[in-house]
Amino acid sequence: MARAKLCRARKDFSAPSRPFMQNLDETDGSKLDSSWQRKFPVGPAPTAGRVMPKYDPHKHQRRSIRLKGWDYRSPGYYFVTICTHQRQNLFETAVYQEIATHAIERIPIQKHAAHIELDEWIVMPNHIHLILIFLEIVLGERDPVTDCVLQNAPAGSLGVAMGRLKTAVTTRVNQLRQTPGGKVWQRGYYERIIRNEREWRTTQQYIQNNPTRWAEDRENLDALLAKMIHRP
Repeated sequence: MARAKLCRARKDFSAPSRPFMQNLDETDGSKLDSSWQRKFPVGPAPTAGRVMPKYDPHKHQRRSIRLKGWDYRSPGYYFVTICTHQRQNLFETAVYQEIATHAIERIPIQKHAAHIELDEWIVMPNHIHLILIFLEIVLGERDPVTDCVLQNAPAGSLGVAMGRLKTAVTTRVNQLRQTPGGKVWQRGYYERIIRNEREWRTTQQYIQNNPTRWAEDRENLDALLAKMIHRP
């Protein structure tokens, strides 16, 4: 079954001792632990991809956790969430789920994302979660490019990578359901820079636990999005 194949989990992961939301609350949003980045060098991207609720940006207030002046092309660990249009359970349909899965897996092999590696990720019925590891960008990748989703995002940035991902999925889904110009995603995406090892591991665990959490409470995503930055 597609869900079983896409919901495989890493065998060597040790669960953190405290809940994900508590760790996020205790993280200093203005600081990035650069020593952690050096201590834990990036290795081969794990094969940990897996595939699966309702947040109103006008209703919920978000506190700013963006690092001032941060270049989103810079090396680092980025946690991203993208929701479907009107939180529709689009990816409950196996063929659409496969489209999203394929698009995610292709991120590192595209020219504009040669410096990006996939860590933990999952496709849920109405949203996706990804941890993306940005390596040092090579000279020349920062030349201006046109992106049809996020026009102001510089080449090699998180914005361009997410814009291309959304476009790839939208194009293929609309082809299959014969809805030219139809909306597949909510506008923009939610992101958070992972500050330290503890936050990295708790974020991985949160993603791994999504299928179980979805079965228990399909509205659980709201609390997470309130702690992330929305990028239009």
